[in-house]
Amino acid sequence: MLHPTFIFSPPCRISLKQASSGAPRRLQSRRVSCSAQSFESPDGCHSWRSGALQALHSRAEAASDEPGSMTSMYGGDDDDGSSSGGGGGGGGGEFSSDPSGPGESSDGPLPKDVRIALAAGVLSKEALSRYKEAIANPLMKLCLGIPAFRTRFLADSSFVFKLLVQEVVGNGTALASEIAVRGKDIMQELEYVASDLIVGTVVEAAFVWLLAPTLSLPNETMSGLGKYLATLPSNIFQQSTALQSFTLSQRAVSFFYAGAQYALVGFVAGIVGTAITYGLIEGRKQLDKSYQPERPLPAVVPNSAAWGAFMALSSNTRFQIVEGMELGVARLAGGRAQGAVNSGIVALRFANNYWGGVQFVQFFRYLGLHATGDSEEE
Repeated sequence: MLHPTFIFSPPCRISLKQASSGAPRRLQSRRVSCSAQSFESPDGCHSWRSGALQALHSRAEAASDEPGSMTSMYGGDDDDGSSSGGGGGGGGGEFSSDPSGPGESSDGPLPKDVRIALAAGVLSKEALSRYKEAIANPLMKLCLGIPAFRTRFLADSSFVFKLLVQEVVGNGTALASEIAVRGKDIMQELEYVASDLIVGTVVEAAFVWLLAPTLSLPNETMSGLGKYLATLPSNIFQQSTALQSFTLSQRAVSFFYAGAQYALVGFVAGIVGTAITYGLIEGRKQLDKSYQPERPLPAVVPNSAAWGAFMALSSNTRFQIVEGMELGVARLAGGRAQGAVNSGIVALRFANNYWGGVQFVQFFRYLGLHATGDSEEE
């Protein structure tokens, strides 16, 4: 059982850079403590923070449009011409020794969301260093060009590793079970195997993607339901940040919201997987007139609905727990034993896949359905 302090953050205490029009050219960091004495209403902290973030957002936009303004935003030039960084949580001064500068990578200016995170003080020195190292790899540079991938990469140092482990463990064990169950008939049922692996690749990625924490950034374009959903944690154990704290009710809502997303992924995956199977079988019939599938084709809607229900009820619960346990392992390691953290991730996800496979078989037997594949994690 995780200790309550493991989940919830201390009272609102954030470090921001001055972003008002009257601020000096080189921004100074300021630690602002929001308390009952500082604000008459409980929403005072959030109101001040919203205004400050709007100013930061505008400042970042101006910096991206002015050729010489990046240095002034993250660390201005001194009178003697030497370059120095801004102090405090914004991170400007931490990278003044970097030849590419705090507002730039070796491949050019940093993306806008990264600059905003730097200005707001929510991007750590370690995260920025990881980003600059990662974009040296052509494949990672391509992936980091996707904002949703980039914010997950910056928020969780183990995100890419978890994604790879889930794909290898999930699809690896699925393929092993396909071979074990189908035996000598596997060559006659390649359509089913191919369909399971194609859909499984997407589903396994969704398991990690939907629950991965993201970098907390101000977004003034959202409104209504979208704005509310953006305030929810990605999983019930996600840590609060300087810019965003999560209440117990938000964590509860996030559990059901993730379950709804899992249900949608499962239902769509079931339809797509069944359609792929049908298509491959029909194609094989055209090539081999004597070919007849030995097993009956699954019913599309009932099979897909069962997939969605299983992912919402079982997969969501299990992967939420895995995320919490992985966070606990990382905190125990204290950032000093990444090998132990990675080993814990592999062990937890392998055990989760095994238990999920058992539940899958029991669930589909209870419903009286015969799935095309053996399970998403078996």
